Amino acid sequence: MNEPTASVAPARKISLVWLLPILVLAIGGWVTVQYYLAQGPLVQISLSTAEGLEAGRTRVRALSVDIGVVEDIRLSDNLDGVMVTARLDPGTRHLLNQETKFWVVRPRITAERVSGLGTLLSGAYIELYPGKEGEPQRSFQGLDQEPDSLPGAAGLRVELYGESASSVTTGAPVLFRGLRVGRVESVGLSDDYRESRITVLIEEPYDKVITSNTRFWNASGINVSTSADGIEVNTQSLTALMSGGIAFSVPEEPGKGGMAEAGARFRLYQSQWAAEDAPYSVGVDYALLFNRSLRGLSEGAPVEYRGIRVGTVKEIMSVELAESDQANAVSVIIRVEPGRIGLPDVRSSVEEVRHRIDRIVSESGFSASLETGNVLTGELFVALDYRAAGDGGQVGRYRGYPTIPTVETGLVRLEEQLSTLLTKLNGLPMEAALDETRVALSSLRDTLDSVNALVSQEDTMQLPGALAETMAAVRETVENYGAGSETEQNVNRSLQQLNATLREVKSLTETIGDQPSALLFPPEWAPDPEPKVRH
Repeated sequence: MNEPTASVAPARKISLVWLLPILVLAIGGWVTVQYYLAQGPLVQISLSTAEGLEAGRTRVRALSVDIGVVEDIRLSDNLDGVMVTARLDPGTRHLLNQETKFWVVRPRITAERVSGLGTLLSGAYIELYPGKEGEPQRSFQGLDQEPDSLPGAAGLRVELYGESASSVTTGAPVLFRGLRVGRVESVGLSDDYRESRITVLIEEPYDKVITSNTRFWNASGINVSTSADGIEVNTQSLTALMSGGIAFSVPEEPGKGGMAEAGARFRLYQSQWAAEDAPYSVGVDYALLFNRSLRGLSEGAPVEYRGIRVGTVKEIMSVELAESDQANAVSVIIRVEPGRIGLPDVRSSVEEVRHRIDRIVSESGFSASLETGNVLTGELFVALDYRAAGDGGQVGRYRGYPTIPTVETGLVRLEEQLSTLLTKLNGLPMEAALDETRVALSSLRDTLDSVNALVSQEDTMQLPGALAETMAAVRETVENYGAGSETEQNVNRSLQQLNATLREVKSLTETIGDQPSALLFPPEWAPDPEPKVRH
């Protein structure tokens, strides 16, 4: 019986038919990869509204160049906005990172400019601002309009803090000497919510003028200020008047303040006057004691020397804190600032100012007073001057502050004089004087009654007629004896005869005095004249 045997044969080769689908799959995969690589990145942009946007038609642009198209628009999951999916062109992946910004370009009219008018015909589009640094990113929070500040913009960013940011909005201009040199990037509150915080960008090359002593103020609208200097009105450019803005200045004091660094903090003042009157870095504090009302004097009021500001009122002490040797005195703390009198605004100038004031107080009667700076508003300021030359005072101490002597001037001194006069009048025996006056008036009244009774009598009433007759007789007599009358001529002839008689009597008297015998014997006759013989 024959046993079965196995035969060994070589394995069958794969059929060439299978190569065709494999080749098709490889080509299809390669085409698919190339297709997606050629399409460019797909990004998702979150917006608050899809107004003006349309899938398949709305373009994505960068610097006015089309780089993509919106493929899909749908509502977000929480219904607080929309999610826009856009396909960008190849070669744009390097533009997408954490600093990349997207916003919708629509027609926009503001106080500063008009933009997006081209979209009136072409429709809204999405603008891309490429980021320069950061991790790659495909999902972005979009903006509904162009931002007023873009990341990486050249310039200096600083932060301003103030009590209020009224009328200051994002995008508002920053002005220096009337020129726009920057813009407001953001407006908000500080971390403790007690102050407003504003971030501004000072563009190149103007960022080189920002120093540590730069002063910023709110330049929005029209600023009206009433102070001891009067009523002042000031405004900046028309743009700042309409949309708000911030202005700044740099004190032109040599050696004061260094270049500001990015992120530096500055105080935002409410007006230009407040910024210019801001305290200097150093000053000398003095206490002034007044025995009068301080109504009209406020903190920040000027301290002047003959019309030139040399300091600032720092503090007005409350009544319950006033402690001095003078009865009912209220103290005012002032700061004399060396920087205002031509000295460097450094600590070494403090001792020099203190030494000068001590000397002129003791030698020249240097003192302080309250003066009216504005009659309409009643604002007061502190005036320093030489009040009593040669009659020096002394710098004292009050609550740790040196003191400057004070004097009263102007209306206050007049009030004191009137008060003294009234005090003296009050001290007079007015009641006794009034009693005597009443008695005198009563007596006068009785006299007037008697006169009235006398006048009312019939005989008295006839007096005017008799008086008229008497005056007529007197007038006639005067006319008879007046100049040129017959009586006057007779008197003149009599006087002439009397004068001739008196001259004869005088001659007789002289003759008897010389020759008493003339009454008995005739006087000697003078010899007869002898004729002269002619030779």
